[in-house]
Amino acid sequence: METTQKKPDKATLIDEILSEQDLYKILGAPRSSSPNDLRRWYLKRSKIIHPDRPPAHEESTAAFQRLSHAYEILKKPSLRAHYDRESSYVGERQGFKGAVKGVISEFLSGEFALVGRVMEKLNREFPEVVNDGTMVAIEKAFHKMREMVLTTRTYFLLISIELSRIHRVSKKLFSLGYFDVISRMRLTVQLVKVTLAAPVRVDRAFHRRREREYRARKAGRDAVGDSGGGLLLAVRLRMRRKTTPLRKSGGNSHWLYFRRKDRWSFYESRVTISLRFCWCHRCVHYCRIEF
Repeated sequence: METTQKKPDKATLIDEILSEQDLYKILGAPRSSSPNDLRRWYLKRSKIIHPDRPPAHEESTAAFQRLSHAYEILKKPSLRAHYDRESSYVGERQGFKGAVKGVISEFLSGEFALVGRVMEKLNREFPEVVNDGTMVAIEKAFHKMREMVLTTRTYFLLISIELSRIHRVSKKLFSLGYFDVISRMRLTVQLVKVTLAAPVRVDRAFHRRREREYRARKAGRDAVGDSGGGLLLAVRLRMRRKTTPLRKSGGNSHWLYFRRKDRWSFYESRVTISLRFCWCHRCVHYCRIEF
């Protein structure tokens, strides 16, 4: 026994057409529809919502124009191809933030699903570029990155940027056609570069921070050795906006004056003449203060 599908009434269909943004949903047709199928869907809906067809509806003209506009775009192959590309890019851009959050949560939980999928696909298609040894080295590097994030939380932003870069390039690569060999090779090389560069950038940032801390400790030890005793203080000078630093020196002492907005604040300290002042907002200065 055949079941007949109930036709939507005019008011419901008009509300549906006016509320949709996707052209395929306006026509009620799937994205894989042929040109003849699109025409059939257009004729089917236009007969229902036509302004001259009873019952009368105040929004029927707007809905019919919207339906006709959608069909005029999708019936032309060039305009349809352009719309398909643009709509898929917008959907990817809107879902990109959520996808990156998922990748980061997987990374923090120890599940390297994104990197694993990327490496397996590259290994199958280009074994001469990404072999088993490369896959093992990359996995170890990402495990090291995860330990650094969980222990310090300092490089979380940097790793988030690197993972989002890998996700973006991999999405472009997986969306290409099988016979688009040139673009696939170009994005494959780019994907290998960004995947291998992620642990390197994080490791480089880690060593730079360790080097800055070592130089700061060494400067403090040298200050103690030069003056032969006393109290050692670490002074971090950070000049904020609307703050004018001035320096006066006399004899073996330095007086630092800071002018903030409309009032003066005076900070006086006796330091050795070898104290180096730097206003780059980042340097950590060690000096001996004598009482």
